[in-house]
Amino acid sequence: VTTGMIDYHGAGPFGDGTLSYRAYVAGGSGDTTGNVGGSFFRNSDRNFTYTAGGTLQINIAGRYNRLDSPFLYTPAPLTIAVIAGVKWDQRALERYIAWNAFFVTRYSRFIFTLDHYGKQEFELGAFAPSFVAQLGVLIVPKLFLLAADVGGFYPQAPSCADVVPDTCGYSSSTIRRPLQEFQFRFGAHLYWYKNIALASLVYSNRTIEANPDNLAAPTNEQVGRFELQFRF
Repeated sequence: VTTGMIDYHGAGPFGDGTLSYRAYVAGGSGDTTGNVGGSFFRNSDRNFTYTAGGTLQINIAGRYNRLDSPFLYTPAPLTIAVIAGVKWDQRALERYIAWNAFFVTRYSRFIFTLDHYGKQEFELGAFAPSFVAQLGVLIVPKLFLLAADVGGFYPQAPSCADVVPDTCGYSSSTIRRPLQEFQFRFGAHLYWYKNIALASLVYSNRTIEANPDNLAAPTNEQVGRFELQFRF
C-alpha cells in the first residue's frame, strides 16, 4: 500500500464524440508498509512519488470503447479508432516517461488491433519498447471465431557508466534488465453459451532471449492448451 497518495481523474468527449480524452494526476509519499506475522516493516525512503498523464482518442469511423471485447460474436459495423497516451512517472528510485499507441478497426466479421507500449527511463538510460498485433475472423456468427496474435518485448540494457557495477545489469540484485521476448499464437474459439462461455484451443510459440544467469533455461517454449471460459 502506498501511503499519503492522492489522485484526480477526468474524462469526457469533445463535441460530437469524435474526440475524447482521459487525464489524471497522482502523488504521495511512496512509502510502503506491511504487517506480516505480527512484525511491522517500513520503507525509510522518503522520496516523493508522483505521476501525471492522459490519453486522446479519435473515432475515425463509428465508436470504440476501450472496454470493448475483441471477441466478435456477431458481424459489427465499421469502426476505426486511434488512442494515444503518455505519462510522466517519478518514483523513489527512477524517473521515466511512458507512452502507448493503439489502433483498432473492425468491420463485419473481422477485427484487427495494433498496440504499442514504450518506456524511457532517465536515471539509467534504459529504453523498453513492445508491441502486439491481433486479428480475429468470425467464421460462424454466434458460434465460431478464429484468432491470431503476434507480439514482442525488447528492453535495452541500461547505461551503467555512473552506477556501481554490482547494482546494474543482468546479475544485479537491485536493477535487472528483463529478457527480450517474441511470441505468436493461434486460437480457435467455440461459443457454447451465448457470448460469455467459450471453449478454446490455443497454440503459442514463445522465444526468449538466453539468460546469462541461467544458461540451461529454455529459449523457446511451445504450448498447446484447451480452455473452457465463462466470462462475466
